[in-house]
Amino acid sequence: MAAGVNRGVVLAILAAALLVGCTGPGIGINQPSAAAAASPPVGLTPAIDAARAVIATGVAPSGFTLTENPGTYTPGEPQPIQALPRDVYQLNFGGPNEGNVVIYDAGSNDAALNDGAAFAEYLRTFGRSNYPGDSKFTLNAIGNALVFFWWSPSTSTQADRAAQAFDLLAPLGQPIPVVL
Repeated sequence: MAAGVNRGVVLAILAAALLVGCTGPGIGINQPSAAAAASPPVGLTPAIDAARAVIATGVAPSGFTLTENPGTYTPGEPQPIQALPRDVYQLNFGGPNEGNVVIYDAGSNDAALNDGAAFAEYLRTFGRSNYPGDSKFTLNAIGNALVFFWWSPSTSTQADRAAQAFDLLAPLGQPIPVVL
């Protein structure tokens, strides 16, 4: 009897550990899991600030505001992008994990375009698994910055506002196609 009880306790502990491991940070609605830890946000650089201003001006006429997101949001992103300085902003719609706009300082416009192409390829292949299946992505080079925004019709709490924000952001700067 004691062996059966001990086996039951061991199985219960293993099941609990598995459950905690499968539902840990980075897995949830509107929050993609990151492939690896990213560099911490570094705050404003001139490139990030200039791109932020372009975005804020582009979305303001439709009633959106862009505010710095002091949280810990990190998108699923390819390895080279993880080393770039970045700042995270949030548009005023939906839940706490929606409307995140990540602006990376790529150092030059050519680097922003190249990094954007690498990010687009990541989203087309392995990186796609970090997001809901119906996700929409936009990558844009604005000056020396790379801008990333995504949304999902199936998980957004305000899909109409998310779609509107996407449509406003997609043509800014030099759009980088994300072909899925």
